[in-house]
Amino acid sequence: MTSRKIALIVLSIWWGAFTFYAGIVIHVGMKVLGSHTEMGFITQEVTNYINYYSLPTFVFVTYIFRQEKCFFRLGILLIFLQISLFILHKKLFQTLDFQAIAVKQKSVL
Repeated sequence: MTSRKIALIVLSIWWGAFTFYAGIVIHVGMKVLGSHTEMGFITQEVTNYINYYSLPTFVFVTYIFRQEKCFFRLGILLIFLQISLFILHKKLFQTLDFQAIAVKQKSVL
């Protein structure tokens, strides 16, 4: 199996997991829990795992497709956006009160 095929498989797994969680799990969780806020606390934790899987995926795919300008540029953009998400999520995490399962009133953004 070529490295390009492996890169596409890794990217497909990432996309499938992301899409499944965003399209199904969040909606089912809100329905079961009865609260957007409670589901948001679960989503915050799951997002950490998705983000930690995303960065090496994007780096790997960008490296494999480095000879193709369009894919390489897109990969660099994805890496930059993923790093930005790490920063944003760290700030958003500060707005959560895990003891009360509530969002703090004062925003840090």
